[in-house]
Amino acid sequence: MCNFFTKEMPVFEVFPATGKADQSPKWLPWKSRLAKPLSGARQLVAMKGKGYAMVYAPFGDSIAVKLGSLGFKEKKCWWYNPRDGKAELIKTTASNGNETFNPPGDAVRKNDWLLVIDDVAKGWGAPGTVATP
Repeated sequence: MCNFFTKEMPVFEVFPATGKADQSPKWLPWKSRLAKPLSGARQLVAMKGKGYAMVYAPFGDSIAVKLGSLGFKEKKCWWYNPRDGKAELIKTTASNGNETFNPPGDAVRKNDWLLVIDDVAKGWGAPGTVATP
């Protein structure tokens, strides 16, 4: 597996998107960033780091995000397919409104997707790639 999540984008917050307790003082409830959280087996799992955010949809459900809550001026949005390691650019936007992202395929088991939203100012490459120095 690529070191994408540990070296390229160090993760400092990981928690279910329900906004339940995390004792860290840096914790920000993801429930406030998702316009439509899900529950049970379909529960979205989200994380936010310095200059990026990610939301995992285990069944490929739509993900509604409050883009203004991320704190990035311009955002680059990607779908990352964890089954084959490929990324697909969705769009670049300066929107701060609510945005719904619909992953490819039907919302069924074994169609999991990761929504990656990068701060354009950070200059991250496509998810799953390793930047060269």
